Amino acid sequence: MEDDCLPDVSFFGFCAELLEYYRNNKRIMHIGGANFQDGKVRGDGSYYFSTLAHIWGWATWKRAWEKFDVDLLSFTERLKQDTLGVFPSLAMKRFWINKFNLAYKKAIDTWDIQWQYAVSTNNGLAIIPNRNLVSNIGFHRNATHTVSMYNLLANIPTFFINELTHPSSIAPDFHADVYSFKKYFSPTKMRKLFNILSVWLKNKIGQKLS
Repeated sequence: MEDDCLPDVSFFGFCAELLEYYRNNKRIMHIGGANFQDGKVRGDGSYYFSTLAHIWGWATWKRAWEKFDVDLLSFTERLKQDTLGVFPSLAMKRFWINKFNLAYKKAIDTWDIQWQYAVSTNNGLAIIPNRNLVSNIGFHRNATHTVSMYNLLANIPTFFINELTHPSSIAPDFHADVYSFKKYFSPTKMRKLFNILSVWLKNKIGQKLS
């Protein structure tokens, strides 16, 4: 949990229960607390499975973290063999190859891309709650990474999750992943402009009502 992430209290019980429930399922590598689906419920459970490891509040197991390699030593060989993982779309594949390459070349100072690499290259899955459990309150111009105050992911409301309903099947929801990717990870120029205007308008309305 990073210092700019504010969890709902139920996030901790959510992680604790699922850490035990999937302790021996090696394909499940990540339990996240953030949900970027804008209220859309995915699947038939309290959470769904994703190829994306959101890191605003998360948990994992020793067995999974042992696959983490900050230097991405296998990147060039995996790139040649096309064994970097299964991606829901060609655009997502290109996006992550570029990110992995930047991390491999030390062109960016980060660790979360290396963790995504570990999940992707091991055909791993991340658990995403169907209600957002963690809000990032650290979007401001002096932040290390989240410098845009007009980001739609800033200060997303959190919700309480009580008793969990487990999904009936274990498979990544590619529709959910593509939705997150197109809107938040790699939006078009028009989408970026729309996102900025949406946040600006929301802030203006909030100021008038306060």
